[in-house]
Amino acid sequence: DLLTKDEIIVVEGLAAHNSFSGGFQVKAQKVMTLAEAKSRFARGVHISLRGPAEDIFTRLEYVFAPYRDGSDAVWLDYRNERARAKLQLGPEWGVNACDELVAALSEMDIVSEARLVY
Repeated sequence: DLLTKDEIIVVEGLAAHNSFSGGFQVKAQKVMTLAEAKSRFARGVHISLRGPAEDIFTRLEYVFAPYRDGSDAVWLDYRNERARAKLQLGPEWGVNACDELVAALSEMDIVSEARLVY
């Protein structure tokens, strides 16, 4: 049911020489939507933040809440007028990295960029 017109899918399988046609054939073992594949292979999420903002972690906790069932890493790139820092948050901040989380983060006024890391 994932094979529909004009939709991108990801196929995981084995490629082998086809002696009948002389070309190659792929035997699919798993078929995923693009969103499923991105979520499956993502290692985490990278967030670029603009400061100053006193309640950054409270706001991040609120946005992360629906995605806290995962173990993917979170990297922050924080910048304000006086300094900048790159941080990797600890495992207690682990998330399920997916396009929906990136979209939710992108709506925050302090986020200049959010993207999945593979």
